[in-house]
Amino acid sequence: KDRVWEELELKKREEWTRKGYSEHLQRMAIELAHDYARSMARWMSSITGVPKEELERKLYEYALEHVAEPWIEKMAQ
Repeated sequence: KDRVWEELELKKREEWTRKGYSEHLQRMAIELAHDYARSMARWMSSITGVPKEELERKLYEYALEHVAEPWIEKMAQ
């Protein structure tokens, strides 16, 4: 995890805290986003040859918005 990941995570956690999501759900959503970004980067890197670290950053940003966000909204209901 690098500084870019940490900044993205902090912004998302601040947003989720304002929305009233529990710390437990936030941790689980962050873990889901990490797992998604890492596994997709590994797979895409093997196909494209692009270094997985380069792919992970973009995929993590995507995962926070399109994987973790819908998940936490659903789980918080």
